[in-house]
Formats: sequence, structure tokens, C-alpha cells
Amino acid sequence: MRPRAAGFTLLEILVAASLALLMLGLGMMLFSSLLNISDEATATAEMNQNLRAAANLISQDLMMAAAGVPIGGLPLPSGANAQPVNRPGPCCNTFPAALGVIPAISPGYGLGPSQASANVDTSYLAGAITNSDEITILEVDPLSQINQYPLAAESPTSITFNAATNLGSGVSQLRTGDLLMLQNANGSALAMVTNINGDVVSLNAGDPLQINQPNAAAGNFAAILSGSPPTTAYRLLMISYYLDFSNPNEPVLMRQLDDQAAMKVAAYITGLQFTYDLSDGKTIDQRTVLQPNQIRKVNFVISARSTHRSLKTGRYYTNSIATAVMIRNLEYRNRY
Repeated sequence: MRPRAAGFTLLEILVAASLALLMLGLGMMLFSSLLNISDEATATAEMNQNLRAAANLISQDLMMAAAGVPIGGLPLPSGANAQPVNRPGPCCNTFPAALGVIPAISPGYGLGPSQASANVDTSYLAGAITNSDEITILEVDPLSQINQYPLAAESPTSITFNAATNLGSGVSQLRTGDLLMLQNANGSALAMVTNINGDVVSLNAGDPLQINQPNAAAGNFAAILSGSPPTTAYRLLMISYYLDFSNPNEPVLMRQLDDQAAMKVAAYITGLQFTYDLSDGKTIDQRTVLQPNQIRKVNFVISARSTHRSLKTGRYYTNSIATAVMIRNLEYRNRY
């Protein structure tokens, strides 16, 4: 008998090839699954970091809201020749003239861009397409030391600081565009620095926020100069938070201080909504507030999306964070 030829039969080769392809397919599926898991972990970690950064900064500013600000807020220019005062932030949003004051917290329900334009797959609030909110916060700068000395001289359009006040450097430094709270026995007024020449600070009309209105009948610095009482200047911080969707592929949360250039707080933020609890203890989650002086707690929700779409679904990862901040400078006042 002839010896049997060595090798594999066609059936054995087909079985081996099928097993190899099966193992290769399983390996590719495992690799793809691991790649999707890694992509999701990286994207959600970055998204959640943006959410935490945004929530932390807003919370810090809210906790300092109303610090050093008079009860009731600061007066708005009113009467003959008065013009609307602009809020820091996007063009043309103003403080409600009917209030007569700028309160420590100024709600901005629906003043931001539509959340449907943030290049995100899902809209905020269970499919409802609503505009994002804005908020403006007032506080006296706790680090400034310009309030150590009464002013040497004042007029409706300029003030002269005491020579011992160093306006050029350190914690007492002033810059064009800074806000001042001017206070004496007659009351308080708000002013914006338009020029600095040594110890003399100009408060000329036509500033970007329309705060200096020396010709207005009331609610300006001129209104508290009667009798020339000693006046003290405090550096005031006016902070606005709002969303910027000018680049739909990178929606961002902005923070603007006074008239300074707005700063990007966090990227890929797609939703910003505020609600308010009032002093009566019953009014909670109020989106429209007719008496912002009565705000005691601010609740906000920030929504974000990932920087890129999911490799598996082709959709963005999304998440939201909700926070409540008790306003400690307002909470224990019966009226503000």
C-alpha cells in the first residue's frame, strides 16, 4: 500500500479559516467596544470638568453678591434726560428702568441666545426650545483699599482722591472702565471711570454702559452732592454671566466684569437657566422676578455637550448640573 499523503483536507482548511475569521471578528468587536468606552470616558470627563468649573465660579460670585451694597441696591438715573443703563454682556440688554435701582442680583430671564442654536442634539427642559438666561451680580470689591480715605474734591463729572491713595498699582489701582460706588450722607451713586490723571478721576458722560449721566434729573452722582458732604469711593464689581453662541461649534459660558473684555469661563456650555427663591419663604423656582430685591436664593442649571460626537452613535454626549446658592448677604435681612 502507498503511504498516505501528509497535509490538510479542504474541509479542515475551511473550518480553520472560519474559526480564524470568527476570532478576528470578535477581536475587532472587542477593540471597537473598548475604543467606544475610552472615547465616552474621555468626552464625558472633559464635559463634566467644564460643568464643574462653570458652576464653581458662578457659585463663588453669587456667595459674595450684595457685599457692601446698600439695602435696596444702587439708584438708576431717572427723570428728565435719563437714558437706559446697559448691562455688562451682549449688546443692548439694559436694566429695567421701572425698578429705579440696580439690585444686588439682576435676573435676566430669556436674555441669552436660543439654546436650540448651540449645535446640540437635545434641547433643554425636555425638548422645549427656550432662550438661555443671563444674570448680573453687584458687590463691593473686598480687596480694594481706595475706601480708606474720603475724597479730596468732587463734582458731577470728576472726583479727586486723597493724595495718600495709590491709584497706580496694587489693590488700590484704578483703570478706565472700572465702576465706583460713591457714598455720603445724602445716599449712594454709581459711576464709571472714564479717565485717570494722577489723583483726578473723570466720570464723563457717554461711557459704554451709560452709567455716568450727569444731566439726568435724579439717580446720578450730582444728586448726592448737595451740601458737599464727605464722600467715599468704593470699587464696585458688576459681573454678568451669559452664553455666547457666535460660534455654534463651540458654545461658551462668558463672564464679563464691568466694561472689561468678556472672559470665557467654560467651553461647550449649551444651556444656562436661573430660578429664584424669594424672602416670603413660599415663592420658589421663580423664573421671572418682579421684585429682585427680595431674592434670597439662586438656583441654576448648566447644560453642556461633549467636544465631539460619539464614535458609536454619531451624537453628542450631554449632561447637566444643578446647584442652589444661598445669598448670605441677603438671607438674614427681612427686607432688602
